[in-house]
Amino acid sequence: MAKTMLESVDATHRVLSAGISPTNELDPLAIQVMQEIGLVMNPASLQSVSDLKDEPIDYLITLGESTKEEFRDLPLAYKNKLHLSFGKLVKSIGRYGSQLDAYRHLRDEIKTELDYFYYRILKEKAAN
Repeated sequence: MAKTMLESVDATHRVLSAGISPTNELDPLAIQVMQEIGLVMNPASLQSVSDLKDEPIDYLITLGESTKEEFRDLPLAYKNKLHLSFGKLVKSIGRYGSQLDAYRHLRDEIKTELDYFYYRILKEKAAN
């Protein structure tokens, strides 16, 4: 979701996405909630962190249900790092009424954080 959101804001930036234990397919609910805001996720972007070990990375943004310590020893060369932690989606279902509503809430939280990152960090750095 994060990769698709960042690419939709500014296609001039190269955005890569990878997981520590990536799956072979996109989550249907993630696809649905992204389509609700007019964004289409690309299944071709599913790759492992190890696939990016030789890529130069300006900003590593880790997203996850876990703490940033679990992402401390990633085998990546990056200049800056930002960790966005979100509570476990499964635990959120009771709070939001349905799994679909929990995904919508997660989507909106990710979008809020990435909007801040893009407009307050990337854009301001480029302006200076």
